Amino acid sequence: MDISKYTQKSQEAILKAQDLAVEHRHQEVTTRHLLYALLLQKDGIIPRLIEKSGADINQFKSLAEDIVNRIPSVHG
Repeated sequence: MDISKYTQKSQEAILKAQDLAVEHRHQEVTTRHLLYALLLQKDGIIPRLIEKSGADINQFKSLAEDIVNRIPSVHG
């Protein structure tokens, strides 16, 4: 995967998803990590779309965080 072909925001989201997986000691980066990373982006398109729809972005973030926290972690 050549990350340089992605937009700046896409690159940031992918790197944040990787960081989240490492922080939580997960074996792989999943779409759940990417979703949470996209929701956390400041000035990102996903949070803006959610807010424009009238939904609560904080509720989305909270649910995504819970989903990431439920992924089994590896210790040792």
